[in-house]
Amino acid sequence: MNVMNLSTPSGLADVLGDKVKEYDGLQFLLVATADGFLVADSGQKHLNKEWDANRIASMAVSFCALSHSMADECDLGVVQGASVQGDNGMMLARLILSGEAEYVLLASFENRINNGLANWALQKIFESVSDCLKK
Repeated sequence: MNVMNLSTPSGLADVLGDKVKEYDGLQFLLVATADGFLVADSGQKHLNKEWDANRIASMAVSFCALSHSMADECDLGVVQGASVQGDNGMMLARLILSGEAEYVLLASFENRINNGLANWALQKIFESVSDCLKK
């Protein structure tokens, strides 16, 4: 598990790791600051290649920012999150507001997990991570 020691809320990496074990088909979770720095990640599970959590964290934040800009441009209102779907799975990103800080939560699911189940799991994970970030 990778954890950035500065500003990492106590127990966040453990919460992420526990959630990956709890939800079937969940490959990894990470939390990044709004400026693209990795706060904590669950480690990878069932991915077929090496990954760089720091690199993915910065891309997730950029992706969320772009999604918010697109929603503003198209007058969609408040954005709850963003998703990427591919042949091998999907990733869901969600903005977390915690006091004055903003974070991005990114979840990656195997392709056998449907959208509804993935979004339900992300909401539950979002609640747990938000609680942890408030501590």
